[in-house]
Amino acid sequence: MSETFETSVEEKIRRSRQMIDSLNANSFADKSCEDVFDDHFLEPDFNVFVILVNSFGDLKENSYKRNKLLSLITRYVYCEHTLKTLLTKTCHMSDNELRIIGPKLETILVTIPEIVSNNLKTNNSHRFERNLYFKRLVQTMCLCFEDVFESIANSEDSSLQLLSSLLGRIALIGFTDIVFNELMAKVIAKCEKDFIWRRIAYRVVVCQQKSEYIEVLVKSILCLQTNYESIVWIIGSSVETNNKMKFLLTNKFLLINEFQSDLILINIFGYLSRNCLQLFFTAFDNVLNSWSNSSAIKYRSYSQHLYLSRALMIGSRFMKDIDFSEVTDKFRRLTMNGIELHLKNSQMDFRNIGLTVGQTLMSLFYRENNKIDFDIEENDEIKHLNDLFLNNCNEKDVDIIGHKISSLNTNDTNGEEVLPNVSNGKEDKNLDSDDDEDSDLIPYDMSVSGDTCTSDAKRPVYLRDCMEGLQDYEKVEWFTTCLRCAEQVIRSHSDSVEEISVGFMQLLFRLDDNCAVEDFIGLRLRAMISLCVCSPKSVADYLCQQFYAPNYTIRQRLDVLEVLLASSTELSSNVKQNVNKSDVKEIPLTNYEEKIADNHWTQIVKNRIESKTRVLTHKTKPLDEKAFVNRFVPFAAHFFFPLMKNIFGNEIKVYFLEDDDYVLGRLLYTLGLILKNASFAPISSKMGKEFLEFIMAFRYHSSVFVREAAIFAFCMVLMSVPPIYLHNEMSLQMVELQLWLKVFIYNCLQSTYLDITEREANSQCVQKAWTALQLLKEVIRYLSDGTGIQCGREELPTDTLRVTADLLN
Repeated sequence: MSETFETSVEEKIRRSRQMIDSLNANSFADKSCEDVFDDHFLEPDFNVFVILVNSFGDLKENSYKRNKLLSLITRYVYCEHTLKTLLTKTCHMSDNELRIIGPKLETILVTIPEIVSNNLKTNNSHRFERNLYFKRLVQTMCLCFEDVFESIANSEDSSLQLLSSLLGRIALIGFTDIVFNELMAKVIAKCEKDFIWRRIAYRVVVCQQKSEYIEVLVKSILCLQTNYESIVWIIGSSVETNNKMKFLLTNKFLLINEFQSDLILINIFGYLSRNCLQLFFTAFDNVLNSWSNSSAIKYRSYSQHLYLSRALMIGSRFMKDIDFSEVTDKFRRLTMNGIELHLKNSQMDFRNIGLTVGQTLMSLFYRENNKIDFDIEENDEIKHLNDLFLNNCNEKDVDIIGHKISSLNTNDTNGEEVLPNVSNGKEDKNLDSDDDEDSDLIPYDMSVSGDTCTSDAKRPVYLRDCMEGLQDYEKVEWFTTCLRCAEQVIRSHSDSVEEISVGFMQLLFRLDDNCAVEDFIGLRLRAMISLCVCSPKSVADYLCQQFYAPNYTIRQRLDVLEVLLASSTELSSNVKQNVNKSDVKEIPLTNYEEKIADNHWTQIVKNRIESKTRVLTHKTKPLDEKAFVNRFVPFAAHFFFPLMKNIFGNEIKVYFLEDDDYVLGRLLYTLGLILKNASFAPISSKMGKEFLEFIMAFRYHSSVFVREAAIFAFCMVLMSVPPIYLHNEMSLQMVELQLWLKVFIYNCLQSTYLDITEREANSQCVQKAWTALQLLKEVIRYLSDGTGIQCGREELPTDTLRVTADLLN
């Protein structure tokens, strides 16, 4: 019997494909032939439907065949009961059949609008516009549920596996409103009087629903259902047996997500208080713990804190009607901690809503005559919180609060930053009136420099805030503020920047000026330099790797060289970065006077001791006040060697030796200056030796700019490597380069066939080559005098330093 069935299925598939392949404008001699064709493809058969849709998707050109197949798909979905019959048939299939057919049919039904729009392009059919199509599909599924209800009422087995999965997937791709209004609302209305419909709703949402679709369905029901008593008809007692449902209702929807509507909070606490009292206490405890946590409030936005406060007020409303004596002591302790925390809070908005919630909770937990009253400024948010507890909140108030919350900037702040107050009616009056009193004027802090951040938006405080702001191009003002403050934020968090330095540098390196920020290039480069200074090893390794990576522009590669050079120069210098005045705490005057007094008497004691001390030996020479520790030396190898090792690799996609002469010249200049920043360090000898071999490859380069850079690099080797090492280890290379410089100068002076531009460029190059020869002679003379054994920078002659200055200029 099974073999006969398989043969019939294969025959039907083969026949369907033949009919579509032979379809053209002359296929139908009369109306009856066309009716036979239509009846065959409008048959509620899974295989025929799949062939019909796939065949249409393969037709890219406009033709009679494509139009005919499109009309059949339209009739399949809209004009006939074919789709309803097909979906109803799946409710009576076995699990094995559904395992084979279900995923394919689900994918086709969900992607039909994309298939049609991809084929028709601008001539898309309005019937397959996404909202209209999915509305029709959900309406058809609602009719299928009616058939399932009749089957269950007649004691017939039915499976809702495919319908449940299809419904969840439609909700997941963004059509939760259609799912609720066209199907779930009707099912919930029928659940009130019929237990069979409750079984159907429970199986659709929880029992036979895929795990990845449960959250979106439950969220839409909790957000849109106006009667919390009906929630139990849909999800039953699954919150006690299903770990995912338990996590959603007691944790994620309360602590992680944030909703403007109060309906989801009312539905959650209403459902838990009526059906699972222990989980109600667990959910309320989670919210109260988060609300009274001193660490969490520092990183919580105002809208999120208001959402937790609304949850506590709604939960308190339901606690009035239940016995909570077993958890009273715990909730009292947490409430007192929260009140103390909000009393210390300097942000008036946080303080007001916190004290309002604390006052309400204390009146609930202390029902005796121990009422606590705080001086709270009344506004729309405070009034709304009180109405939630008293159950006086109407839908109009919910909309007003939701609109105000959505207008707030929800970026994270620390506990010390003052958030913008929510405006009320009183503050908006008489803004243009002439006020003679100065008491209403807001003082402006003239000590705060406006060079770093001039935007009215909040400044980013933490590195993560700054990174997220630079990724959000839609908020132009916040993006600009984050970019302007990036350097300051990085330097102020230099201790913790190491773990995210590479990710931050990758973001800055690939950042585009999509928001037309003023001085974008300078701000971006300064932020990259500060990041490289605070985390030299990781950032330098990343930048050297990106310099030779494919698919980057010349501008980006030059940025790499500029960042490496500027950061190495800063690390090797004794210049400290200026600190923003706003970040420096002022020293009280009394402390400053005491410090002067302390210094005064200590100096007196020191002078007396020195005057009565007999000096038996000569004083040692005091250390030079200009001496300092070169912070660049430990990281010099990470800046230097990776920039040289990959230039001759076969896998490199940047052809430095052909067209990109300017990049190659800049590379040589950068390497020379990096070597100079590590002058006379232990590693400078190895760096100089490797660099000389590197320079030898570019002595006869065709570009004048590259040859000038090679000469400059040679001079940096002479100025940075200890002279004794040059004499003992690199004498052969020195002789070769000296000979090359002499031959080069001679050839250039003898050339008479060059044009004016080439002659001028050559003359500059000759001048630098002559300067390099003079520097080499100074070093050789210095060694011949026997003073070059000492390798300090201060031992070098004044003429040598003057030569270096000429080269740098």
